[in-house]
Amino acid sequence: MILHNKLIATIYLLIVMMFTLPLLSSGQIIHSGSIKQLKIANGYNGITLGADIGGLPGSLSYLDGDGRVDADSCVKYAYTDQTILKMDTDMQLDLVGLRTYKNKVVNIYLFFDVKDAYKILADFLRDYGQYTGKPEEYANAYSWKAGDVTLSLKYDPNLDKGVAIFTHDPLTQEIADRRRKKEQIELLTSSVMAYANLASNNKP
Repeated sequence: MILHNKLIATIYLLIVMMFTLPLLSSGQIIHSGSIKQLKIANGYNGITLGADIGGLPGSLSYLDGDGRVDADSCVKYAYTDQTILKMDTDMQLDLVGLRTYKNKVVNIYLFFDVKDAYKILADFLRDYGQYTGKPEEYANAYSWKAGDVTLSLKYDPNLDKGVAIFTHDPLTQEIADRRRKKEQIELLTSSVMAYANLASNNKP
């Protein structure tokens, strides 16, 4: 009887290993508290960084009712869906905002009441492990980076609100490169115009 039970236990263990080892080797099974989870999730609550806004869950409206592009050709949106705002069983965000470039998600902003800051920090530590950066040593600012994703959390106990930001690093770099090229063109244009005006004023 004991031998029979051991045989059954061994067979069961072999079956479990047969199914789980390929997943472990491919990186599909991630333990809680792993920075790899940030890379795999690539966003928040089904909102994927780098994705086209047309394929996102829920309904969007322009943030503050303003649909104009900003200086970086980005448009900001806000979620009003309660399912998106619900972050945990006992916690709800004040607002989930998006910043988009060429209709693709660059940033996901999670705005929360500062009284929930420690809950959010605890959630991030549980999901993504120890933060990988501390931008301001003595402030409540933390960051996690994995692959193309950066998550930053910042809050001030003396203020009412805090914010966590998921960032798609390649799109952010693309925006920065575009801004730099634009500034170079504006500088060149300004220099050419100044030279033209100087030449015109110096004509006999």
